Amino acid sequence: MLAVTVNVGCGGPHLLRRAPAMAVWAREALGREPGLVFAQEVPTSPEWLGVWTGAGYTPVWGGLPVWRPRSVLLAAPGIVLEPMTRAECPSLSYHGSYVAAAHWVNAGRPVTVASVHTAPDPAEPEQYGWPHDLPAPRDGGPGSTYPRRRLWDSDLLLATLAGLAGDGLVAAGDFNECLTDHAPDVSWGREYREHAAEAGLVDALLESWGAERATRFPPSGARPVQMDHVLVDSVMAPRVAHGHASVDAGWAQRHVDGNDGLSDHAPVWFDITVDV
Repeated sequence: MLAVTVNVGCGGPHLLRRAPAMAVWAREALGREPGLVFAQEVPTSPEWLGVWTGAGYTPVWGGLPVWRPRSVLLAAPGIVLEPMTRAECPSLSYHGSYVAAAHWVNAGRPVTVASVHTAPDPAEPEQYGWPHDLPAPRDGGPGSTYPRRRLWDSDLLLATLAGLAGDGLVAAGDFNECLTDHAPDVSWGREYREHAAEAGLVDALLESWGAERATRFPPSGARPVQMDHVLVDSVMAPRVAHGHASVDAGWAQRHVDGNDGLSDHAPVWFDITVDV
């Protein structure tokens, strides 16, 4: 069972510029026959989405409200996904189109899969209807480059995932967080990882690689960082974190060669072992 997570990066002003190149990459990716695709910031035009649906993949979209960035799960033929309802997870109403969550019906055991994306901004729970008690904010420590004791959108995503964990969870996508090396404020990312561990979530890529690897390559020449992650609960950890994850080599080479039509987030390939 092969899965892939990628921030397609076609949101906002990049929609028309990046969609054609990402459609080319999608056709290449189909050659590896991924079972699931966890994608964010996707265009709805046939240039990209049509590559997958034309090959028989079924989309499960993020919910309402629909923001400019949209997330989607794409399931290969034979994989059955049932969209998660707000009654099952009330905080989906806060995340809207940023989170696409579903039950993997024929996985042989209960599995929840989620394509996730967070805004790199402070959380606004009152404005967008956060339905639960708020989690504890990160401190950041003295000299933090971020506002201390303030919740960010990624903190509320983590709280949502904590509520879904326990029976089988795989959440993959653009967290806009570096979990171990958030220079110049290393403690910020470390606190996020600690909160994830407290929620029973395992960083599958870090377990596989032993250290973070760059997945986002800013076009401005800023330092590449890893902002794309795969978080799993203890049930799914043995089925995901077993050493086969990789950053897409073909994407990386073309990006180095100056193909700016691609997303600034590299696709990450990883395996999910289940009895379909």
